[in-house]
Amino acid sequence: MTIDERQVTTALRRYADDLMVTDEDVARLEEDFGQRRRHHRRFGERAVPDLRSWQWAVAACAVVALVLAVTALWRTGRPATLPAAPAPTTTLTPVSAADLVGAWMVDQDDSGGHIWYFTADGGRSTANTVDEFQALQSDLEPYTVGAGNVLTFEGCRAVVDVSAEGRMTITPLPDQDACPWPSGEAWPFVRLSPASPAGEALERHPAPKVTWTPEPVDDVGDLVGAWLLRGTGTMLVVERAGPGRGAYVLDDDGDGFASPDEQGTLSVGSGGSVTLDPAVAGDPGCRVTLEGLRTSGSQLQGTVPPAGCGVLDGSDGVWIWMN
Repeated sequence: MTIDERQVTTALRRYADDLMVTDEDVARLEEDFGQRRRHHRRFGERAVPDLRSWQWAVAACAVVALVLAVTALWRTGRPATLPAAPAPTTTLTPVSAADLVGAWMVDQDDSGGHIWYFTADGGRSTANTVDEFQALQSDLEPYTVGAGNVLTFEGCRAVVDVSAEGRMTITPLPDQDACPWPSGEAWPFVRLSPASPAGEALERHPAPKVTWTPEPVDDVGDLVGAWLLRGTGTMLVVERAGPGRGAYVLDDDGDGFASPDEQGTLSVGSGGSVTLDPAVAGDPGCRVTLEGLRTSGSQLQGTVPPAGCGVLDGSDGVWIWMN
């Protein structure tokens, strides 16, 4: 083997070190090059007198590199790897304070019956008892929604996302010790009032209280709490006001603690008869008596309210316990 052939062989093996080929591939190419080199010496040297031995070596290395590259691709059975395309960026729909206004149920079975209330002028609070509901107006804390849907409230910074069907998630940003739950954990919510498709589809609270076989309502205690009129955005909040009597608030836009659509007193009669009597005189048809109202703890089932009674219209007479 001449010095030129040794140089070419060395070049062949250097290329082979970086490619997926076997020793048999290299040996075969070396032999093929040797035969071509001998053939040139014997028959073709006079035809190309200016092509010197070192030029043969350079040309051969270039050709062999191309052959080996093609061989490697053929062996892998796939084209050369291209840079991965960047993952698509998920962009949240911008959220404003107007998108949050209303009453939202924490949609988890460990929610404790908490309902979050957001006001149009930037106030927020929560309630899971009638007393807390009555005190909401004085307990409101400011909130803001900024760039990137960052919701800030009570020192907590979290990303808020709201869907058209009335669902919301709130996810604390990293290292947010002031938030009510751990950073990165998304809490789900459903808008109860004003009405939303998700709220109208509710059949029960995710953490219902003890349920029993339905029986007639016979005391105001069966009604105390916050209730959602199924299939609507109307909420009824009842508290005791004396033996056999209660005070109530009816509202369908989530601000009943500050500006209820209707409020008054209620009384419980025999056989599950419950009468709602507005405190402010209005349409006489809106003094409603629900006959045969039965309770199972997590639901109130009764007659469908008569048409023309404002916020009670459009229901099937079933109330879902909220807290």
